[in-house]
Amino acid sequence: MNLKNIANSQIAKYYLFGLINNGIGYALFVGLLWIGVGAKTSYTALYVVGMTASFLFNRKYVFKSERDPSVGYMLVWATAGAIYLTNITILIIFVDTLKFRPNVVQIIAMAFISVLLFLCNKFVVHR
Repeated sequence: MNLKNIANSQIAKYYLFGLINNGIGYALFVGLLWIGVGAKTSYTALYVVGMTASFLFNRKYVFKSERDPSVGYMLVWATAGAIYLTNITILIIFVDTLKFRPNVVQIIAMAFISVLLFLCNKFVVHR
């Protein structure tokens, strides 16, 4: 198997699980909004759950990482912290300041964030 096939396989697995994980997370996000929980609070709570599930799946099935799990988990949270701040900034700008609907802003942000997370997982967390 050449490098192109390996990368494509990783990307396919990463995005397949990501779609499932984010689909569930987005449904829960909208549900929390519906019951009155704020956008940033909902996002924060679901981020922790989603990132942990993502780390465990990506480690075992996507990148087949042999790195010590505690090191990988520390690295995933270091990169996730930067990406979390990026997403919160997007919510502050587009929801709080510009008054866009949070459910629309978050789904667009998720697409952008997913590319950043793939690169961080591949080249930092699970290398």
